[in-house]
Amino acid sequence: MKKLFLILIIVPFVFSCTKSNTRLYGKITNECNGAPVAGVKVELWTGERNNGSRHRALKDTMRTFSDGSFDFLFRAQLTDNNYFVQCKSYQSDYVTKKSSQQISIKLPNSGQLPYVDLLSKNTTPYNSSDSIYIDFVRPNSANPTYHMHFIYRGTSVDTLNTIQIDGCAPYVVNLNWAVTKNHVTNYFANSVTANSVGISSYQINY
Repeated sequence: MKKLFLILIIVPFVFSCTKSNTRLYGKITNECNGAPVAGVKVELWTGERNNGSRHRALKDTMRTFSDGSFDFLFRAQLTDNNYFVQCKSYQSDYVTKKSSQQISIKLPNSGQLPYVDLLSKNTTPYNSSDSIYIDFVRPNSANPTYHMHFIYRGTSVDTLNTIQIDGCAPYVVNLNWAVTKNHVTNYFANSVTANSVGISSYQINY
């Protein structure tokens, strides 16, 4: 009888130390107009850290309701360091608390996004040392300060790059470019506003 009594005391204690009730809930909205987004698949993941590496495990999935809301209630392992919700495979928010936590996620516009076809052409070549450096940002995108660039050298440059613009209108690309010929560099800048859908064009002749 004494052994049985000890087991009855220990088992509830171990269970209470390994799991706890956790709730993660929130709403998904359009980042441009704030409208709720219904029917978005939302995934609940746990991420554990081990010597700097992350091991992820999917715990549950659901789709947002008509008001854009989602609500996960689950038993959390206390050894897990992080929980996060994820949708459309690229938007996620991390949570480190083990109690109720509200999360707000803003998604970019769905559907066809605008593009800018950027044509760079050396129309007055000097020699093989000719070069052009093009840098651009998309100030109204999800990453407004992220710079991308192209570099081309030589006399026969005639290149097309297609730039996709996510985020909210107006769909702007801020361009800065430097042209070097005969050891002289000149600098230029311009802003291009793309159509709301489809492809717009801009050409740099140098």
